[in-house]
Amino acid sequence: MGLGYLVASFDGSKFIGDPKINDSLASLGFHFGAKVELKSRVTVIYGSGPADRHDVPKGYVTFVEGSEGADKLICKWKFTTYDTSESNKEEKEIRYAVAVKHFKLVKESATDDGAKSTDADAGMETHPAHVPGYPLIKVKEGEEVKVEKNWPDFVASKDNDLKVSNLKSSIGFGLLHTANALENTYKTSRFTGKDFTLVSRDGTWEVWTARDFDKLEIHLTAEGPTVMDVYWRQTRSVLVPESTQLHPLKKHVALDGRLRTAPSPTKFFSLFFTIRRSKDPKECNLVTGVATLSGSVKVNLPNTKTPYTFDVKEELCPIPLIFNNAPIKAGSQLIVLEDDELNKADLANKKIDEKLAKEKVAYSLQDDAPAFADLRQTHFLSSKAHSNNHVTQIPF
Repeated sequence: MGLGYLVASFDGSKFIGDPKINDSLASLGFHFGAKVELKSRVTVIYGSGPADRHDVPKGYVTFVEGSEGADKLICKWKFTTYDTSESNKEEKEIRYAVAVKHFKLVKESATDDGAKSTDADAGMETHPAHVPGYPLIKVKEGEEVKVEKNWPDFVASKDNDLKVSNLKSSIGFGLLHTANALENTYKTSRFTGKDFTLVSRDGTWEVWTARDFDKLEIHLTAEGPTVMDVYWRQTRSVLVPESTQLHPLKKHVALDGRLRTAPSPTKFFSLFFTIRRSKDPKECNLVTGVATLSGSVKVNLPNTKTPYTFDVKEELCPIPLIFNNAPIKAGSQLIVLEDDELNKADLANKKIDEKLAKEKVAYSLQDDAPAFADLRQTHFLSSKAHSNNHVTQIPF
C-alpha cells in the first residue's frame, strides 16, 4: 500500500488540485469521482507512529480522487480514533493510496427524477449501516460485529460431553430407583454386623457371612460409584449393560467402585464393591443380574394444555445387581464372578479414543479447522470452512 498523504481538497463540490488518473485505471472505469467499494479489509496509515494505522472493513464505500502509479487508487478515508483510555475520540479524514485489486466499482442508480443518486456529496463516502449481507444487523460507529454462520453446529445439544453427562445422570437415576426398589422388596438396608463381618486382609477388604442366608435373601446394587467411559479398574468395576447404545461415541460405560470398597468413618462405602471378585465360577456363591426400568414421564409445559409424555425405557440402561441364587452358610466369604467383559470393553474404548485422536490431528492440519475443535467434537465437525464462514465487520 502507498503512503498516506493529502493530494487535494474540496471546496463545496469543486475539486481543487490536479485529479490525475492513470490511463489504464481510467479505462477500467476507475476515473476521478468513481464510486468504489472495498472487496477486502485494508489498513490505512495516518501518521508516523506505530499505532497510527486503522483497519478499514470490507464493504466500505468511497470515491476515487487520484492514482499512484498504475496499480493504486487515492481515496478519502474517514474514521474515528480513540486514545489509550478510550475516553477521548478524534474524527479523522485522510487521503491514502490503496492497491486497485482491493476495489470494485459501484454502479449508481437513477432516482425518480432521472438524476443519478449519490449517497454523499462528491468525494464523500457512504458508511455501511449494516453488516454486509445482513441488512437487519445494524452497525454503530466504533462497533465490532461478527456474524457466525455455523452457530447451529455449536449448540449445546450437539456437545458430546453434555451427552455423556446426561447419560451418567440417567444411570444415576436408575441406580437411585433400583436401590429404592431393593429396599422396599428385600429391606437391603437392614444388614448389620449380625449379618456380615468385614475384615481387611493385607489391605484388601473381604465380606463374610455372620449367619445363614436363604436363597435370594441377598440383593445388592452399586451405591455411589463413579460412572466412567474411560479407564476403570478391573476388579472393582462393573459394566453398565447397553450403555454403548446411548453413548454418543458408542463407548462402554462402567461403574467404577475403587473409591467405595473400604469402610471408613470419613468415606462411605458400598458392599457391592467390597465383595471379592473371582474368575473361577466354582468359587462364587453370588451371581450377577440386572434390573430394568420402564415407565413414562409427563412434562407439563407452561403454555400447553396437554402434557408431553414419553417412555423412559429407551433412555435408561439396565442396572447391575448381585444376589445369591442359592442358600449360603454362615462363615462363608462372599464372592462374585468377575465381569470378564471389562477388559474387552476397555480395549474397545481405547480403539475409539485412538481413532478420535488421529481424526483430531488430521482435522487440525486443515486450513479451515477452528482452533477450538475438541477431541470429543470432531465426529460432527465437517470439513467445511468454519473459520471462513463468518463475517467480521469493523466499522469506524
